[in-house]
Amino acid sequence: MITYIHGFLGGVEDWALLLEQLPGPYQTLTSPEGINKPVTLVGYSMGGRLALDFASRHPKLIENLIILSANPGIDDPKEREARLHSDEQWCHLIRNDGLEAFLEKWYAQPLFTDLRQRPDFPEIFKRRMENDPEDVIATFKQLSPGVLPSCWKAIEKFSFPTLFLFGDRDIKYHLIRNKLAQMGVRTDLISNSGHAIHLENPTECAHKIKEFLCQQASCKK
Repeated sequence: MITYIHGFLGGVEDWALLLEQLPGPYQTLTSPEGINKPVTLVGYSMGGRLALDFASRHPKLIENLIILSANPGIDDPKEREARLHSDEQWCHLIRNDGLEAFLEKWYAQPLFTDLRQRPDFPEIFKRRMENDPEDVIATFKQLSPGVLPSCWKAIEKFSFPTLFLFGDRDIKYHLIRNKLAQMGVRTDLISNSGHAIHLENPTECAHKIKEFLCQQASCKK
């Protein structure tokens, strides 16, 4: 079973383009906490952080771990505090100006330049408008990298096959990719992509995932 965990503001629809090109069976979840038997776990961005946290606590429930565009966490206390302050500013914007104003500013960040340029971005934005503002605020407060424990040290102890995928144009995350590679963690780049690799280049993303899973299946034979 392949289990997919979507990112912040996302939903199951975000996996559609990828799932068209990947074999089943699969399930899509908001959180991995309901998993009770070994799975291949795939998480994007915030969903990747949740997947990493779950894998570090329940390694026996992980057959393979595939992380898309996710930061394993923040170790430095001052950086964690700064992130919490930034999150509170976002929450303030939602409370005072509404969800649409927040989304406009959120997706104006350089991180999402490639996603904004996609012809289907207006549809993606429309789906994001279906979020409950209070749920978005709660997510900031409960699942931010400033709140969740860092998984950097846990990754060094992972005994299951792990793959990190990043967009080649996701400049902010290149340092994360380089650090993981120096640790000996398997990483790869998705071409012509920024942060949302499963939306921006689902074909190559699916190919890299299938290639990785096939290699793991061959290793077990």
